[in-house]
Amino acid sequence: MASSSRGTGSEDNDSDFDNQSHEDDLENEDEQVIPKKAPEELINEQEELQKQLIIRQQKILWSIAQEWLRKEKSYIEQLEQLDHQLNHISLGITLQEMIQQLIAHHKNVCKEIGFLYERDHQPANLTRQLTRAIDALVQTLSLYDDYIKKNLAPIRKALDKRLTNGMSSEDLLSIPPKQFLQILSQVQDLYKTALSFGSDDAVSLKKLHDYAQQCKIYGNIQDENINKIVLKNEDVATFTRGSPDRCRLVLYPDAIVCCYLKSKLLVSPKYALLSFIPMISLHWTVPQTSSEDNKNTGDELKSNLKSSYKELEKAPKSNHVAASRLSKAIRKQEIEYNLAQSKLQLILSNSAAAAAATSRSSISFTILFSSAYQLQDWVDLIEKTKQELVQRSSDGSKTINTNHQRLTDSLIQKRLDLIKPNVQDFNSYESSSVPKPSKTYSGTLHITIHSIHGTALYNPARQQSTLPLLTNPTDNNYQFYVAVEIDSYNTFFPYAQTARRSMQQQESVEFKGEVFQVELEYSLAFRLLIYRIDANNSGNQTNASQRAQCIGKFHRNIETALHDCHRSANGVLTIESPSGDLKLKISLKYSKREGTFKRQGSKRSLAVFGKSIDTLLSTPNGCVDGIPRLIVKCIEMVDRDGLKETGIYRVCCVTSDLQKLRNQFDRHYHRGEELLAEKNVHVAANLLKLFFRELPEPLFTSALYTQFIHAIQLRDMDNQRVTLLRTLELLPAANRKILFHLLDHLIRVSEYSDVNMMHLDNLAVVFGPTLMRPSKLIMPNCFSNSNQRLNMAGNSGQTDLDQMSAELQGSMHQCEVVLACLKLRRDNLLK
Repeated sequence: MASSSRGTGSEDNDSDFDNQSHEDDLENEDEQVIPKKAPEELINEQEELQKQLIIRQQKILWSIAQEWLRKEKSYIEQLEQLDHQLNHISLGITLQEMIQQLIAHHKNVCKEIGFLYERDHQPANLTRQLTRAIDALVQTLSLYDDYIKKNLAPIRKALDKRLTNGMSSEDLLSIPPKQFLQILSQVQDLYKTALSFGSDDAVSLKKLHDYAQQCKIYGNIQDENINKIVLKNEDVATFTRGSPDRCRLVLYPDAIVCCYLKSKLLVSPKYALLSFIPMISLHWTVPQTSSEDNKNTGDELKSNLKSSYKELEKAPKSNHVAASRLSKAIRKQEIEYNLAQSKLQLILSNSAAAAAATSRSSISFTILFSSAYQLQDWVDLIEKTKQELVQRSSDGSKTINTNHQRLTDSLIQKRLDLIKPNVQDFNSYESSSVPKPSKTYSGTLHITIHSIHGTALYNPARQQSTLPLLTNPTDNNYQFYVAVEIDSYNTFFPYAQTARRSMQQQESVEFKGEVFQVELEYSLAFRLLIYRIDANNSGNQTNASQRAQCIGKFHRNIETALHDCHRSANGVLTIESPSGDLKLKISLKYSKREGTFKRQGSKRSLAVFGKSIDTLLSTPNGCVDGIPRLIVKCIEMVDRDGLKETGIYRVCCVTSDLQKLRNQFDRHYHRGEELLAEKNVHVAANLLKLFFRELPEPLFTSALYTQFIHAIQLRDMDNQRVTLLRTLELLPAANRKILFHLLDHLIRVSEYSDVNMMHLDNLAVVFGPTLMRPSKLIMPNCFSNSNQRLNMAGNSGQTDLDQMSAELQGSMHQCEVVLACLKLRRDNLLK
């Protein structure tokens, strides 16, 4: 019974825990089935896992090393390109030797990287080989220290003269420090990867650790050295305290600085900080309208410049003291004149959020330019610099971001102290940089615009962030035009622009040979800017894409351009952008002052142009109140529509349109008037100039020419005024009436000079030869004597300076006579 009882109890217990006991039995059976691994097998398994881990780490290492090798090879190619360019300039011998050493060192680095794939894959061997490769890289640090300290300014200037492959000297010379820092940034990743190998080579790991720290410190230091590089440094005008003033604008990779030259007695001049804006927070705007704050029209400044240039031309070449004295005066006057002509604005500011982040209050200053080319040059470089800064910030160095937050006045001032001011830029010219008359042009330059070509018309790479792309390369919604700028007295002016044309063919815009007759006055170069504009949305100025956007710009020396044009088989000069994505085809023809135009009477009985004033006045319906009808109509049109037109009377119109209108007036006068009413105001202004230019007898008459020239040369202003007034009284009554009518009109134009930029002096330059040039070349004694002195002073070789004609000197006096008459009429002294 007892036995039965125990059995029953056992069954009860089994029933209560049946599932659990069954699972335990199964587990016990599994444990009995799986045999225990031997210690050797466990060791082998761990080793296999370790090998797989090492292989994965090796793959990571090789991927980093492969990228490192790619950068090294690309960098070597760029160094070889720099070496090739330096081979053509004499100043770059020392630098070239340094670049060649860098090429040799980096080729050795590539060799050591290659050994990572060939050596034993054991962690210790890999760590040791990686250490050798980084050691070869670190050995180049001293060369980069020497490169950073080297004065690259003269080499940069020499390279700028010969670079034609689309890369600027600044881009080329910045290759070593910038590319090397990108390579150094990988040393940290290589060291962290090597730690994961579990190598027992403590010596190599210690070296890798030291190299990583050294590269990190060096990278931080060199990044700041890169930020000390001056990308652009130029004397500009700034609007401060209610008036324009001179300042120095300095562009660094991380900031733009406005400063001024501070000079003290017995102390070397230095730049003193006015204000700066960190590049990371810089914003800039270009207003479409010119500044009206600068009220100085530069009349007297330009008159003084003419006198100084004239004295410099007469100065004997052997008298260096006189030339130096005149050069100082000229340089000072040119700077003042440029300041007076600076109207185009570039507003620089930092955002409120960025100002708060950098603990700087909101800063804004306005930079003034006389040239749209110069303004666009700054905008392009600022935009490129900011893009590079953002790229550097995103490449992995957090110190770049924090460095911008640490920019202070004292740090910027220390950078400015490193710049050695060129005193000649402020006080005088060096003898080599004096604007020699033999290099300048005074006459008429005919510029024919044929066409523009290239992918930049619809895909301008230089303005990807600001200029929208054309979805269709032949999209007629977009129009293009070419603007011309000419320098005079070392100051560039916007001169003229073509009519707007659409892209009829892919990557091509035809301008149908538009010709500009540009009057040169001591000119050295010309500039051409290509603009694109959305024709459909031109009425709405709220969007940047609806404004004229510059997609290309060219600067050419007149002498070189004329030479290249003459060498061309078809007389067409093709100017190509550095990147090769834009080509401009033009033709050039230059005529000296004496060959610009000759007064010849017209033989056509119905002609208006080329007829004498007496003949025109006797023609039925040929005059209005004693003034030729054509003069009245042109002046009425300019008074109505052109007083606020920038460059009125100086801006050219299309020559073909002008000639068609001229021929129409000669054939059918009333039809000519109807056609004139359909043209823009610049056509009327140029037609008026053409009328006076083709008079067979000048308005001031050839008979009185010598007397007018003698009067303007009198030094005593009272005698000059009295003599001029008496000579003007000798003019025929009809000539006097026409002259007074024209002078009154030009004075009205000058009253809007703050808008149209045509002050009395500019108007005198335009109308001087037009109104006074005699029918035949007249050489007063004063001209022939000066020519004799000039030829005696120079060498026997025929140069432009020795061949300075009496006619050229006379054209200067012609402008001075017209300017004096304008002032006399304005002051109510000429009645």
